Amino acid sequence: MTVLENLAPPPKVEVWLAAIAAFEGLPYATILPGHGQPGDRGLYGDTRAYLTAARAAVAEADGLNRYLITAFPATGGTTMQRRQNYFLYPGNR
Repeated sequence: MTVLENLAPPPKVEVWLAAIAAFEGLPYATILPGHGQPGDRGLYGDTRAYLTAARAAVAEADGLNRYLITAFPATGGTTMQRRQNYFLYPGNR
């Protein structure tokens, strides 16, 4: 199984974090994410911080959207949270 196959739902935060670490080892200065705008290598740290915060919120299982909106106000809304909730809480589909 490839790293990308491990990223399919249900979300596996540890696999995502390992993938980020692997990609950080590559020599690219410009990063082209699967969604969002191209950016610099800072995207790795931003994504790692987001995933770490999301993992903590899921562990607490209370107020995921509120927690992530507070932690990452630049997202400007709940679009990303609604999308991830689809995979995090399949019983609510």
